[in-house]
Amino acid sequence: MISILTYNQAISTTAIVRPPIPADKVDCVDAWLRSVLWDTTFPAPAKSVSSEPHPVDFEIHRLKGILILNDGSSRIIQAVRDVFEIRDAEPISTEDKSKPLQCKIVLIGRGLGSSVEPWQESFESCLAAK
Repeated sequence: MISILTYNQAISTTAIVRPPIPADKVDCVDAWLRSVLWDTTFPAPAKSVSSEPHPVDFEIHRLKGILILNDGSSRIIQAVRDVFEIRDAEPISTEDKSKPLQCKIVLIGRGLGSSVEPWQESFESCLAAK
């Protein structure tokens, strides 16, 4: 028997990339990760401009990321299913000025959608919240 995977069943990858964040926003990132990983709930952005629907039935199998903070420090994020950690990282070399330092979170899972836009908006909305 041959089974055909629908789009929602296929494993895919998406990456959220953004400039460095303030150090006091790490707790917001933690809350966003808890929603996505523990509750399997997509944190809807306060205001959406994306034409893409936000993911409803998704599974995050793996998540890796680096948070670059405005104070020059950085954090590493690692997750497998609903277990994750945010920990201090080694200082990042700023010798190569051709590459700007950026935060990056890579999600690997099912049902992530066809575009990063909803994920990016959700993450940005989390950081903009007070």
